[in-house]
Formats: sequence, structure tokens, C-alpha cells
Amino acid sequence: MSVWWLQRGGQAPPPARGVDAEPAIIERREALRARLRRRRPNYTPEWTREDSRDAGIALRELVLELQDALITRVNRLPEKATTEFLDIAGVSTLPGRPASALVSFEVLDNLTESVAIPAGFQVGGTGANGDTVYFETNDTLYAVPLRIEEMATLVDGSLSSIKPPADPGRAFEPFGSRPAPDAALFIGFSGTATVRESLTLSFQASTVDEAPAPLSAGGTDPERLLPVPALEWSVLDSGSFVTVEPVRDETAALGVTGLVELRAPARWRAGNPAGIRRDQPLRWLRVRLIDGIYSRAPRLAQVSINAARATSGRTVFGENLVAVPGSQRRRFTLSQVPVLAGSLSIEVEEGPADDIAVDSEGRRFRAWRQVDDLVAAGPNDRVFALDAISGIVSFGDDVHGRSVPEGFGNVRAVKYRVGGSAAEHLAAKDISALISASPGVTSVNNAQEASGGTDPELQSVALRRGPAEIRARGRAVTVADYALYAKQVRGAEVARAHAVAAYHAQFPGARMPGVVSVFVLPPERGGVVPDADAETLRSVATELTAYVAPAGVVVTAAVPRFQQIAVRVAVDVNPDVDSTLAVRTVARALDDYLHPLRGGGDGQGWPFGGEIRYDGLVRVVMAAQVNGRSAVRSLRTLDYRVDGRVVVGCSNFAIEPHSLLRATSFQVIDARNSA
Repeated sequence: MSVWWLQRGGQAPPPARGVDAEPAIIERREALRARLRRRRPNYTPEWTREDSRDAGIALRELVLELQDALITRVNRLPEKATTEFLDIAGVSTLPGRPASALVSFEVLDNLTESVAIPAGFQVGGTGANGDTVYFETNDTLYAVPLRIEEMATLVDGSLSSIKPPADPGRAFEPFGSRPAPDAALFIGFSGTATVRESLTLSFQASTVDEAPAPLSAGGTDPERLLPVPALEWSVLDSGSFVTVEPVRDETAALGVTGLVELRAPARWRAGNPAGIRRDQPLRWLRVRLIDGIYSRAPRLAQVSINAARATSGRTVFGENLVAVPGSQRRRFTLSQVPVLAGSLSIEVEEGPADDIAVDSEGRRFRAWRQVDDLVAAGPNDRVFALDAISGIVSFGDDVHGRSVPEGFGNVRAVKYRVGGSAAEHLAAKDISALISASPGVTSVNNAQEASGGTDPELQSVALRRGPAEIRARGRAVTVADYALYAKQVRGAEVARAHAVAAYHAQFPGARMPGVVSVFVLPPERGGVVPDADAETLRSVATELTAYVAPAGVVVTAAVPRFQQIAVRVAVDVNPDVDSTLAVRTVARALDDYLHPLRGGGDGQGWPFGGEIRYDGLVRVVMAAQVNGRSAVRSLRTLDYRVDGRVVVGCSNFAIEPHSLLRATSFQVIDARNSA
């Protein structure tokens, strides 16, 4: 039979934490219990019984039980005060970020010309929670009923025909293993429809053909130190190639995944290039390398037509805002949350205004502008501020910003978008539903998984970020600031970042003034920390260069090198604990200690280039506990290997600069059960 105070009060509640969790204003339950135990010999020497059923113990536990609520509230005061201070300083929790995906559309074969798929066209799929995840296209796409039937590569004057790869694992090199001028990729399309406005293709760079190369894997930047190789795009018409102008090229000359949009050719008739024999001629597109040097030869896993970039979220149109009761019409609410950054457009009807056109209802609405904070606004500024998470829209008071005039239904959201969560991270082929309708459009799919979707920031994370955010104030003052802002880039999945100045990941042996490399790690998925995808790398490099870095500084984003570590431990398990649980606990403790996201001495991730210290591994093993008891009584042996190399004796090991560790195995042996 158990006693009530052990049932209710045996486990202390989760500790209330300030910014750094220490110090607590009031001692927590265990500290108070220990202090009362120390006082007992001086105040009640006759009380010698240490029994869980003793009345004195019951009284002590009752006091501690009643104190818990007070202890928790008081110890949260530092956190509350810090939260209020950061809010005043303009630092608050970040909203969730939307996911991004490349989607490809199919249209009816009997169409005679391209069909326009407007920007904002909705597609979707089913998320992990079973709800529909909405995606909307970013730009207008002109989809044409053509199909890729054949491809060919021209390398060193030799033309080789290849089938379009259906398996991303079967990549090919469009310009050969050593790209040289005049190397070319030919893409043959079947179909006779007229290409209107533009032709858009998606090129998926291979990421599964080999393990990441040291440091330079995945590196991408908006302005390469080596100029982007020059490509010529042309179509075969009447036996000769006619140049077509690229509207945009996100692929860095086919080096990374992205879209290529080409202006529609004036005329494009079927035929066959010299060296290709077909019974049925095709319409051929040629991309030829004119000049330039690649740091690595491009490898393509997939090429598709009628592709567009889509962002998760859905748009709400024409919503009349409702004033928050008691706010004197200074605060209004949106019906849908969370609101995606930069998507809210608000209009206010202020009264007679001859300079504004009358809408369909005979009313005159004027557009107001969104600002981060109303404090800097003047009394006549037509501005508003938005709390994206709560959906609260704040207006001025005729001192800091213009106030909203009295009226009914005179504040409306023209449009805004809602979304932003990790649930929007849909896998390849999961975006398959057409939510909007367009004549001739039959299906949609995504060849690669969506990326970039994140949940809203936790308050505890915002508290840790706050001081650094105040110091930086939106610009990269120190190298650490690049890592800070990398985790805030829209469309990027960054759980951890590490910045290095005067260093380029593609040229690790050279000092590069004016370059900052940011190594990024995405969140853990399925127990594995994957490599950052091309979309994340591109977003980090582009946004940090454009908005954070000082003028003249180029930011490159890259995947860090992972060195493999395997640990073998022989221990004497504590006889008071279960041997199986003890072995598993030790292995889990080692895994956590060496983990790239939650490892290291501070639990913030194994330090980039951090030395493996033998005594640190020993401490982790000896500190492992099972149900509050030490899992290990003594340590017999501890050996480890790095990249297959055995570290001899009780030695430390210095891993390569800017690299991390990836555990391959933890072998924990109970010495009592071994020979």
C-alpha cells in the first residue's frame, strides 16, 4: 500500500526556468527537502525516524506539495521579465515558415497551345496529421502538352542517346565528367502544340550518387567566386538551331536543382539533330556549354517540363476585420492564423476621398502600409502592425500612427495567406491533388519532397536568441550573427548553423577575404540528421548576402563534413539496476553526447571541429542513470574509432576543422556477461 504523499509528491514538477535556468529565486522542492532534513537535528532532535509512513514525513511532504505552485510561479518571474523586455526591444517568437516545393503539371494532349496556370493556383496533399496541406504556385506558368521522349549528350564530339531517367538514383552527366566548351545536352519533345509565352523546365541535381565530399558538399551561393559557366539555349528548327532567351535560370548552369524558364520560340518544328535517327522526329531543345569552369561536373537525376515553384499556405480574400472589445478600435483580429509574413494587405474606408476610385459597392477604400512597429510612425501615417501568430492587427492613436475612423465594416483585409508548420513538409509524390481548376490541367506531382516548413518558434528558444538579436539589430556585425540569421531564413530548414569568415567551402585550402561560409543542419527526421537540400542552401546564401551581410561580402551555404565514429565500451553494470536497461541507457547517453544537434557539453550540438576528449566519454558513461540510480559501477575499457581509424589508448582525437560527428555504432558490453 502506497501513501498519498508519495503518489502525489514523489516527483517534482518540471522546473521553471529563466533565460539560463539559473539561479532560481526560490529553492525547488528537492533543495527545500534537503534543507528541512538538515534542520531536524537542531530543532527536533527527538525526531529520528526516517520512514515514509512517519507523520513528520507526511507533514513535510504536505508543506512541499503546497509550496509547489508558489515556487513555480515565483521562479518564472525572470523569464516573464525577460520576455517583456525582449518584446519591448522588438524581439518576439518567430512564426512558422511555409514549405516550398517544385511541382510539375500535366495537361490534355489534345490542346493546341499552352494553357495559363495563374499564380496562386492551389494544389495539395495529405499531411502527417491527416489534414490537407495547401500549396499555391508563386508565378504564372504556361503549361504546354509536350512530353520528354528522349535525351542525348554531346561530349568530345560524340553524341550518345539516353532515356530520361525515371529513378533519381540513376543520374547522368549532361556535359560529361570533365565539362568542356561545346559539350551539350539535347532534350527531345513529342507533341505539336504551339508554345505560348514561355517554356519552363525543372532540373533536379543528383544528391544520392555519392557520399558528401569534404566540406564542399552542396555548397551554393548567389555569386560564385568562379563565374557561373555560360550556357546557350536553342531549339532545332528546319535543320538549324535558333537561340532562345532564358527568362530565368535558378540552376547555376545545371549545377543545382531549380527552374529554367525560356521565352517561347517564334517557330519550332520537329526534326532530328545530326547523329540521331528516329522514325518519328521530335522537337529538340539544346543546351550547350559555351565557356566557364565547374568545380564539380553537373549530375542530373531528373528533367521535367511544365514545372513551377509552389509555397505552402492558402490565401484568404476580402475579409472584414472585427475590432477587439475594449481596444477603442486600435486592435482588430483576423479570422485565420498564423499569417505568413508579407502577405497581409489592408484597406481602410476613411470617408469622402475624390482621389480614390469607387469600388463595386460604391465605397472608397485606401490601402494602408504594414510596419514592424508603430513607435516610429507619425500622427498622419497610414500604417498598421501585425502579430502573425495571434492574428492581431494594431493601428495608431493619432500620435504613433493614424487612428481608424469610426464606422462599420470599414477595415478589410484585401488578402492574406495562412500557413507555416513542419506538417507541410510533404514527401515526394505527396502533392497530387488539384484544388483549383484550370481548363486542360489534369494532374500535378512533386518529384522531390517539400522543404522549409517549420513550426512557430518556442518561447524558450526566443529567450536564448533575444540578446544576440538585440546586439545584431538586423545586420551581421560578427561572424556569429550569420549563424543567428541563417536560422530565420524563409523557405530554409535550419536547426543549427555555423559561420566561418574568409573561407569558401568549395576552396577549403585557401583564405578568401570577403566570403563567409555558413554550414547548416536541418532538423532531425526519423532519428537521422539529413544533409540540407539545395533549396535550403540557396535560400540561406541568397538572403544572407542580400539582406544581412555588409556590402561586398558574399555568403555561401554548405553541408558540413561528417566524420564517422564508433564506440565500444565494457562496463560493470550496477547490480541494483536492470542490465538491459543499463546497456541501452549508456548507448543512448553516448549518442546524445556526440549528436550534431543535441550533443556537446551544453546540449546545443557537438561543436564544429570539436576535439573528442577521452575523459569526456568516460564521464558520460559513468553519469548514465536508470530510474535515478547509476547505471554503471565501473568502467573496464573504452575504445573508439574515427573514420575507421582506431584511437589508441586513452587518447583524445582532433576532428577536421568545421566538421561534425555521425555515430555509426555504440557497442556496450556488460563485463559480467562477457567471457
